[in-house]
Amino acid sequence: MATRTQDVNDPNRGAPSRARQIAIALLGAQALALAGVASYSLVRLFQAGSLHRVLIGEALTYGACAVLLGFAVRSLLQRTRFGITYGITWHLFLALAAFTLLKYQVPGSAGWWFGIVFAVLVACALPALVLLASRYRF
Repeated sequence: MATRTQDVNDPNRGAPSRARQIAIALLGAQALALAGVASYSLVRLFQAGSLHRVLIGEALTYGACAVLLGFAVRSLLQRTRFGITYGITWHLFLALAAFTLLKYQVPGSAGWWFGIVFAVLVACALPALVLLASRYRF
């Protein structure tokens, strides 16, 4: 049977901390956005001529990431560790993607703007997740 890890230093065990609320909101918004992108890829699949394999792979990848982020949000709501560790790993991946997009894309292009959005998401969510991780005993 799996055991839950509780916030040991949290005086209000019933109420989620501010960092937890921020992490839940940002990871939830990212999960919904990725689900939307996966759905859009499936819609484009029926309109595309020769990009069927690329769009199927894109939809499966974004869909899997959205599902895993959904599990991370559920984990944060239940105060278990998966959401924190997966959220930190996810945002380190986003930081790498943001750096790559900002380095190799032309300023003003769509890829460059995606890089800025990824960088903002990392800057907002990663500190909250690291703060939550510091409160747990692993």
